[in-house]
This record gives sequence, structure tokens and C-alpha cells, in this order.
Amino acid sequence: DSGQGLRTWIKQVLNQDLTFQHIKVIYPTAPPRPYTPLKGGISNVWFDRLKISNDCPEHLESIDVMCQVLTDLIDDEVKTGIKKNRILVGGFSMGGCMAMHLAYRNHQDVAGVFALSSFLNKTSAVYQNVHSQKKTLNYKSCKELSLRKY
Repeated sequence: DSGQGLRTWIKQVLNQDLTFQHIKVIYPTAPPRPYTPLKGGISNVWFDRLKISNDCPEHLESIDVMCQVLTDLIDDEVKTGIKKNRILVGGFSMGGCMAMHLAYRNHQDVAGVFALSSFLNKTSAVYQNVHSQKKTLNYKSCKELSLRKY
């Protein structure tokens, strides 16, 4: 899907836009690129991978390119006066994986990170980076989330 598609879905589920007086929500869209699991077909994906599985190597070259693109987005927000320790990054599916790479490998000084319906490869560079810095990867796993209309 796209950033705008996610925004539309959230609006349909909540029956309102996800807006706050003190929070700016940005919905970036992954660029179109060849995607190996689609036999090289073009798809809006954040990075390439050999297959959709956590037991294969990450395609770090494409992940790192997108980390730089998203770093530019963060830098733009910092230039407007938003402090990095007030920025939260996150995403859904592949976007969640991208957010984990961005926060744990490139921007440890952001306020936080979230990933919905996402996974990291077993040998992810995220784990390697956290281990090399002798830090722990704190997380909260939510097995069930219920959205209700009132």
C-alpha cells in the first residue's frame, strides 16, 4: 500500500483523521522498485529481499539507501525546529522493518520506534548493531489489538 492508503484506512477505521495539536503525522510511501519475490516486478517497497522469510540474509544495500532517504525526511523535520528526541518513527509491514533499521542503526536518539505486523531477519543488522553497542532491544509484543467504534 502507500502512505496515503494507510492514512485513508486509519481514517475509515477511526471515523476521523489521525491528527493531534502537538503531533505531526507523516505518511511516506516506498518508491517503486524491482522486487525479487515478485520475480523482479515493480512494486512500492522499501527494500528488496530474496524471499519473504526471516531466515534469509537482508539486502542491506537497498535498506541502507532507504535509510538515507528517510534520514533526509527526519533532517527536514529537525530543520523546522522539531528536536530529534521528539520524533517517533514507525511503520506497517515492511515499513515497520524499515523503521527498526532507521531507529536502531541510524537514529538511536529518536523518541521511539514502532513496527506493526513486521519482522526482522534472524541475522538482522539491527540485532548486530544493538549487540555491538551492548544495549538491549526493548520491545512490547501485542498479540491482540481491538479497535471498536463507539
